Amino acid sequence: LHSFPTRRSSDLLEQVRAATGGAAWASLHRLHISARLRASGRDGHVDRWEDVEHGRFARESDLPPRHRQDGFDGVAVWTSGDNGVAYALGDEDTRLGAIDTSYQVMRGWWFPERRPASRESAGTQREGARAFDLVRMTPEAGRPFTVWVDRATHFIDRIVEQQGENQ
Repeated sequence: LHSFPTRRSSDLLEQVRAATGGAAWASLHRLHISARLRASGRDGHVDRWEDVEHGRFARESDLPPRHRQDGFDGVAVWTSGDNGVAYALGDEDTRLGAIDTSYQVMRGWWFPERRPASRESAGTQREGARAFDLVRMTPEAGRPFTVWVDRATHFIDRIVEQQGENQ
């Protein structure tokens, strides 16, 4: 079993920033991400809009016969289904998830002034030939999640967050 040293969380996150655009992140205000979906033999699409400065986000997915929208406006988490009627969600698990997603949308790990959070190294993991450094983060008023950073590419491979129904 090969062990490798744990790296400081701040150094890891700076490597991620350098590998994914560097200083350009500071001038990014909004993102629109569009993707095609294929599930159960059905084709559809999903669009996501991110307000990187303020952490607001919205998502619209269309996988016929289902059409969904949801998001966070900075105050309330909302959703709407096939009928188009929107309503706010007020449970604690949803609120915590929205705070964490908002922090991720803001790329708060690079911009702590946008939302404070604790960050600490969570060790290392291997999956086959791939090695990962893990950083555990907890945004202020949020819940902890773990960011997996690929040691070879310095890209974020995944973000793991335990949701309420899985606790």
